[in-house]
Amino acid sequence: MSEIPQIVEKRHLVFFWLYKDEQGEDVSLVARYQDPHKSTKKWFRQYFCRNQKWEEGAPTPSPLYGVNTLSTTHSVTRAYILEGEKCVSAAHSLDLAAITSMMGSSNVEKADWAILARYRHIQEFVLVPDNDDPGYRYMSAVFREIQKACPNAKVFVCKFQNMKKGDDLIDWLKLHPSCPQDWNGFDVIQKPNSIELQRTFLEHLSSHLIEAGVYFSEVEYPIFESDPQPLEEISFQTLPCPLHMLADPIVHWTQGVSMQMQISEDYVITPFLVSVGSLIGRKRGLELRPGSRWIEFANLWGMCVGRPAMMKSPAMNAAFHFLVVLANRAKAHFEQSIKKYQKEYEIWLIRKKIREEDYKRELKEAIKNHSDQAKIHFHEEDPPQEPKRKRYKTQDATIEKLTELLIENPQGLLLYRDELAGWLHSFEKHGHENDREFYLESRSGKGDYDVDRIGRGSLSVPALCSSIYGSIQPGPLSKNIRDAVRGGSGDNGLIQRFQAMVYPEPKTTWELVEGISISELEEPVQKIFDHLDKLDFDQDKNPIILSFTSEAQVHFDQWQQTFENKIRSDKLPPYLEAHLSKYKKLLPSLCLIIEHLNQAVLSLYPQSISIKSLKVALLWLDYFESHAYRIYNSSANSVLKAAQDLTRRIRNEEIPNPFTAREVYHGKHWTGLTDPEEVKEIIDLLIEKDCLLATPIKTGGRSTVKYWLHTKLFDEKEGPKGS
Repeated sequence: MSEIPQIVEKRHLVFFWLYKDEQGEDVSLVARYQDPHKSTKKWFRQYFCRNQKWEEGAPTPSPLYGVNTLSTTHSVTRAYILEGEKCVSAAHSLDLAAITSMMGSSNVEKADWAILARYRHIQEFVLVPDNDDPGYRYMSAVFREIQKACPNAKVFVCKFQNMKKGDDLIDWLKLHPSCPQDWNGFDVIQKPNSIELQRTFLEHLSSHLIEAGVYFSEVEYPIFESDPQPLEEISFQTLPCPLHMLADPIVHWTQGVSMQMQISEDYVITPFLVSVGSLIGRKRGLELRPGSRWIEFANLWGMCVGRPAMMKSPAMNAAFHFLVVLANRAKAHFEQSIKKYQKEYEIWLIRKKIREEDYKRELKEAIKNHSDQAKIHFHEEDPPQEPKRKRYKTQDATIEKLTELLIENPQGLLLYRDELAGWLHSFEKHGHENDREFYLESRSGKGDYDVDRIGRGSLSVPALCSSIYGSIQPGPLSKNIRDAVRGGSGDNGLIQRFQAMVYPEPKTTWELVEGISISELEEPVQKIFDHLDKLDFDQDKNPIILSFTSEAQVHFDQWQQTFENKIRSDKLPPYLEAHLSKYKKLLPSLCLIIEHLNQAVLSLYPQSISIKSLKVALLWLDYFESHAYRIYNSSANSVLKAAQDLTRRIRNEEIPNPFTAREVYHGKHWTGLTDPEEVKEIIDLLIEKDCLLATPIKTGGRSTVKYWLHTKLFDEKEGPKGS
């Protein structure tokens, strides 16, 4: 090793290579470093000499290592090109004229290959690539440079046989008996070993040279015009839950459940609000501007998003407990009523039969006596009215059955699905193609709905009104979010209707909490539900419509002006614009829910919506908006993760480079890369990020498209080549 300049960092230095010009003067230096604790971790630094002074960095263009071994006379008729200074130094030990470029396989274009024009007397160039994809790409680019600098020279490729992936000239030499057993790959091989290894190498060349034009003819590695952009995941912080703005009994109960289960308060309070909205249903509405007929109801759609074992289901069960109590009471009352009805109906049947017998007897007498039959009347008596069971929720119902339930329960119903993924997937099943449209229409609570079926007759629902809540994992939700983000036929507006959706950060610690009596905390909250359960329609069975107070109306009008300009500014992505536009339904629903909760604590019913309730509702609106951003961004992150996974699999040669889209999804079953649409989306992202380049390939039939991974992305796995 020659004397090293003082500027070169000595810590962890393993070796360095001096670049010399044609006169043998030092012009540059590459230093190799290695972590003593991690043998696979290596890095390189470049230095160059200017005006006899060393500076850190690589000159532009960078010189070729070993160019001083190329004679300007006709004594050298063959030159070797290898990848990395370490391999070139080994070739110099064998007394071979050899060169390479600086800074690894992905920086071919930065080297001064034009200098080879001075050596056009060299008849042959032999490319000796490393046995991997980067080696192939490097030599493919070098071949193009040689063609420009020395157009008349012959170029060959040397392929080593029986080599492992990633092996190079150093590995090949070490396999031969003539190579010293203690050779570290850096030091010069002394004679007579070097003479014997040179003879062996030249013998191997005589039967293993391939014309470079043939070797690289199948497909030429494309030139990327830009460096790849990073695939950085998006992070978004959610706002804290404004739980403290609700009535004290609700706050204490929510905190108690959250502490006892060691879960986020978001998972408890959100389904609670949806359940309250379903209880109010269509019995109360809010006209958002006097005389406008713009009326919204309290029903909401929501979901909680989280990984498995995040206690989503227990939290929802706790939130829906109060509705379950009402439902159980209604069921018990119905069972008593149906027993009474059955007795009354049996008596009615007996009395009807007696009346029929009397009528028949009188009719026979009239016929027999030829008297006036018209004077004989059958005295009808209406049957007793069959009781209807009051329903609050359902977990699994066909559209036809749900239609019947909504006719009997015009205030609306809550559809509770522990796992929403199955419900969302059910719309794709044969025979359920129209279910999605039914639910989409049921969210507003305003439109009527007629069903006409052969064999079932006709049914008419005065107004569809549904509340929906359930849990879902990020993975299954991601496909639906991505459909909404992509737009087109997959964006049907269903996901955007889930306004009350939360995706909190999971708790990172757990502790046992004792001394909390949930039943005691539930008691005052159950009284609120009991009070709200007594709400009813007006005397004509129509909803009772509330309005803002004058102060609240001014505040709402100001909010709407700001909000409308926000969603019409063209600054939001279309999917977020579509989602936020539904807040004109979310805000009045929250106003109704919050006002009714505040009044129910006092055993009262609201007559209008106060400015206080509106301001609290706006806090909840901002809260849900922050979670919406996180949920949509999490879907974008799933695409980024799949894109990162695809680049990793290309680097690991699990699929070829270049590759077709079909080679990614066909038979692989890789997460996020399972179907053509997913793969197309990820490929488009990688092309947009300058990580992939698409090239059309002509075949005997239809042309196809193959995709190349950027050369610099291979360095993420292997590091810049310097050896």
